[in-house]
Amino acid sequence: MRGIVLALGFAVMAGSAVFGVEPGLPAGFDLSWRPMGANTGKLVEDVEAVYEDGEGKVRCQYIRGVDLPAVREYGDWVCPAVTLWHIREVDIERFGGKCGGLLCMYDYTMPGDLPTATTVKRVAWCPDVVVTRREGGYLRIRGGLRFGRGDRPEPYYNSGVIPMSFPLDPELAECGGGEYREQLRFWLEEFSAPGYGVREEAGETDSWDGT
Repeated sequence: MRGIVLALGFAVMAGSAVFGVEPGLPAGFDLSWRPMGANTGKLVEDVEAVYEDGEGKVRCQYIRGVDLPAVREYGDWVCPAVTLWHIREVDIERFGGKCGGLLCMYDYTMPGDLPTATTVKRVAWCPDVVVTRREGGYLRIRGGLRFGRGDRPEPYYNSGVIPMSFPLDPELAECGGGEYREQLRFWLEEFSAPGYGVREEAGETDSWDGT
């Protein structure tokens, strides 16, 4: 079917976000990774274990809102580098009048235009940013960020918000649920301030059978 896709440009404005890492992610959330190479994910490293919380646990403050427990290695507290992965596309399934969930795609490979990571199966909602950290030789998903009123996402990107696309058909947006509608509201209303270069353009989607 012919649908409407939201495309966002690379403009940058000053601002700060007021959210934190959420321990919870959509039920069953997991990502399938392409070979890393060059990509638009943001690496945050060289962070020291900076403070103890109220329970005496050592924690790492990577960037405002991204706060995780330190890791003990060889007797010392360390802060392994984290990578911030950014939503680049959402696909919504609706077949036979029933909602089948959302597929989340994150970041770009460079050069090329392939998603760096996608959800393994359909989920209820897609975080705007996924936080991963390599611990004990394994890449672990440590949380997700959701932008809301008053947030500014620019500090969580390398050099400006990457282009992204969302289905805007009312039936699909309804199928996506409240979280998806809030996500659209943020990128269309909160983030569409002068200078951000937000535009709507025609696009293709084949996830909706018209019922």
